[in-house]
Amino acid sequence: MHWIKKAVETKDRNRLESCSRAPAIGTRSVAIICFSVVLTCCILILSYLWKTSSLVGVEVTTLTELFDNTEFMRQVSNLELVSRTTNEVIEETQQIKIILPWIGPVKSEAEYRISFKVRYVYHVPSERGRWYFKFEDGIAHVKAPALTPGEPSIYTDSIRASREGGMLVFNKEKHLDTLKKNISSYAREKASQKQSKDIVREHARASLEKFIYEWFLKDNPDVKGIKVTFDDEGAAEQEGLPRAL
Repeated sequence: MHWIKKAVETKDRNRLESCSRAPAIGTRSVAIICFSVVLTCCILILSYLWKTSSLVGVEVTTLTELFDNTEFMRQVSNLELVSRTTNEVIEETQQIKIILPWIGPVKSEAEYRISFKVRYVYHVPSERGRWYFKFEDGIAHVKAPALTPGEPSIYTDSIRASREGGMLVFNKEKHLDTLKKNISSYAREKASQKQSKDIVREHARASLEKFIYEWFLKDNPDVKGIKVTFDDEGAAEQEGLPRAL
């Protein structure tokens, strides 16, 4: 009986200790939770202040450098006479024909169109040995080198490209991109054509006559007129009347 009484007392003592320990454990959990909440709030506040630059001063510096690697340099002595700005249009049609059994030939056409603004410039070389001067009966005869086109300047922001049709034509986008890449070659070829030179020839002639008169003949009272021809002109153009001063 003694040992039963002792066991009961031990069980009651353990129950009392667990009851007295429970509030302590609950208080510790509440403290940990509160600390976690406060810490999270502090982190969020510091993160907001960092992003809005309210806590620290943020200064951003951008350094841009341009490096020049000159590989070739050439002295150019050309006398620019006239420039012409125009809108060019390239149109191309691509056709494919497929012969189907029991149906016959089936055709499909794709149409491409590219428009752009370009500036053409024409000049004559100023090297010695390519110019011929003669003064006769009060007329200054000048034979200049051939009218030469410079590198065309294409306004890239004006380029417009489109395509239509061609359901059976393959690689239409690739072909359109190829046409766009060849715009510079097209403009150079167009500038070198005789009909393109003829459009600006008279303006170039007048510009060259004015330049020669103002720089070389203005103070000569014996000069009554000036006649300028280009080396690439035919005989009919070279026999034109001189321009009176």
